[in-house]
Amino acid sequence: GEWCSPALAGEFTTRPGVCFDCWSAKMFHDARFLNASYETYPDPYELMAEAAGDEWLLEGAQHCSTTDRMPDRCDHLVRALRNMSPLNIVVLIGTAFLIVAPILDDIDDALELEMFTTTRTDHLPD
Repeated sequence: GEWCSPALAGEFTTRPGVCFDCWSAKMFHDARFLNASYETYPDPYELMAEAAGDEWLLEGAQHCSTTDRMPDRCDHLVRALRNMSPLNIVVLIGTAFLIVAPILDDIDDALELEMFTTTRTDHLPD
């Protein structure tokens, strides 16, 4: 599930918030009300919780406890991966191949040039 988390851009606010995975709602709730620790990296979650307020955090945790199907995974990403068609997968693999092939060719050329240069310089007189 997702919930409307406090936004990070500029000032911390819930107007507008940002759609975010429910793991953060549980973390905010547990830290604020159950004396657990806030995550501290990379975002200042404690300041975000203060900006959102207790009622917002309680409602977010309640919403997530009823809607989150995969608490340890990003539901949106899992659903998107499950809904990929075979054509999408073929396009993804083809694109990856078209990007990686020239890079590997350049690496091969560089190694070949290095071997040639090393071989030639080994036979030069001191």
